[in-house]
Amino acid sequence: MVLYQRELGNDNFKVPSIGGKELDLCKLYKAVYVRGGSVQVSTRKLWKEIVNEFQIPSSCTSASFTLRNHYNKCLLAYETRWMQQNHPEALRPDKFGG
Repeated sequence: MVLYQRELGNDNFKVPSIGGKELDLCKLYKAVYVRGGSVQVSTRKLWKEIVNEFQIPSSCTSASFTLRNHYNKCLLAYETRWMQQNHPEALRPDKFGG
C-alpha cells in the first residue's frame, strides 16, 4: 500500500496509527473488501464491526470515524482502481442506490 501511495505521487506517505498502534492497511482493506467495499460498509454501518477486528481500545471513542477516514485517505483510490479493472459492473450507479 505504501508503494501504491508513492505511485499516486504521495512520496511522504506515512502509515496512520489508531489506538496507539500503526494501522495494518492490508488487514483493513481485506476487512472492507469482504464486506462488499467501502460503500457497502458505510451504507450498512459496518465500521464498528471492523473496529472490533482491530482490537482498538474502548477509550478510542471515535474509532469507527477514524478508521473510515484512514480508509478513505489511504485505500479508497486503490479499491476504486481495482474495482474498475476487475469488476466494472460493481461501479455502476444503480449499484449504489443512485
